[in-house]
Amino acid sequence: MTETVVAFVGSEDHIATFRNDPGQSFELPGVTIVNSADSKNRVNLSLFYDTEQSCYLLLVARATLDATLEIEIVRHARARLIAEADTSLKARELLRANPISNSSQRSSRTT
Repeated sequence: MTETVVAFVGSEDHIATFRNDPGQSFELPGVTIVNSADSKNRVNLSLFYDTEQSCYLLLVARATLDATLEIEIVRHARARLIAEADTSLKARELLRANPISNSSQRSSRTT
């Protein structure tokens, strides 16, 4: 039905690990869906990997009103994952940009 779910953007690397460990799932509670009438509905999204069919399964369920705390926790976790990915990327870029200083730092540590 779809190749991309906007709510999962930034989590592709984590989601790709499901193929090796199908017991994992990725859940986003309280995702807001806005329709053309400017009506807002909240749904919970749960993503799984089906090894028999070799595909991802997306479960969409109506969100309950008491999911506010859970929504906030998931937002923070997602922000942390994105920040970690950005930090890792920047670290690799710095290593690539400064190969000479990295070599001298390594040799000074060993002496």
